[in-house]
Amino acid sequence: MYSLSDKVILITGAGKGTGRTLAEALAGAGARVAANDLTPVNLDETAARISAKSGGVRTYLVDVTRQMPVQGLVQAVLDDWGHIDGLVCCAEVEPVRALLEMDAWDWQRTLDVNLTAAFLLVQAVGRAMIRRGRGGTIVLVGERAQGPDGRAAYFASKAGLESLARTAAAELTPSGIRVLFLDPAEAGEAGKTILSLFSKEEEDVDSQEYLFSGFRKAPGELAQVMAPIADAFIPIKDDGWNLHQIVTHMHDTNAQVYLPRLKRILESPNPTFEDFDGEAWMQNNYDPLVPIKELVEDFTGQCRDVANLLEQVTDDEWDRPGTHLTLGTHSLAWWADRMLAHIREHLAQIREE
Repeated sequence: MYSLSDKVILITGAGKGTGRTLAEALAGAGARVAANDLTPVNLDETAARISAKSGGVRTYLVDVTRQMPVQGLVQAVLDDWGHIDGLVCCAEVEPVRALLEMDAWDWQRTLDVNLTAAFLLVQAVGRAMIRRGRGGTIVLVGERAQGPDGRAAYFASKAGLESLARTAAAELTPSGIRVLFLDPAEAGEAGKTILSLFSKEEEDVDSQEYLFSGFRKAPGELAQVMAPIADAFIPIKDDGWNLHQIVTHMHDTNAQVYLPRLKRILESPNPTFEDFDGEAWMQNNYDPLVPIKELVEDFTGQCRDVANLLEQVTDDEWDRPGTHLTLGTHSLAWWADRMLAHIREHLAQIREE
């Protein structure tokens, strides 16, 4: 579905966890992966897994918390591959210790790995992208700050990381560089999300007909994937959402986020969009008593409304911009395609793909 052929993407923290998952996903879509980590055995295993599937990968054992090694890393990737199209910052440490018991070393090490490293990498890669003059995408990965649970240093660093993403996006967007903050917990399947971010890198949607058809077919596709499920309140996967929750989320996100954004782009010059925390919305607004039939009927109407709206858009209006604080500035066509991709991601979730 996604093609990242010949794109060179540097990913830190690639030795395990989310970093490895994203590295494998990117390589599987054709990207040439520059994998960085500090643990040789983990990094070698990631490279072996990618190579076993004929993916393109090279490894770089570098401490990304220091400026000179980061500059050397970026130059090494440029020497090996010729350019850098994307950066994914996944390197992190996560000490679990009560605030009053944490020593200064743990605090500083967490800030160095989780925040300072990202700053150094954004700076070095951003400069390389600007020199090349073809833009790029930078993704900073982390969990959004939450309540106290012994991870004060971790969440302080991630709050800073999210702020860094917003500031960098504002400064680098004019150079064609998108800077995004990605919380894997909010992204569904993080691998698919990262692929959609890179594969849609300032590309036009292949055809308007693709959007018209996609939105008109979505209700039927939803009915098809729902049919085999006898109980809408049994989790689709262990510890995951059930069918009723997924349909509610699709319905509410359409109503609260995507439809209003499309309308605002058509009504106002380059409107600015705020972040939408889907999980927080569900926690505060989810109602299991709403009949799923009612949700599906509303979802069908939403898809019909957006298809009708887009079919009336003029050629010039497809390029009208809308700006998100972390996702950057994109055209109406891009936002419509993102809405359709969100729907299809959750249809795949129901199918357990």
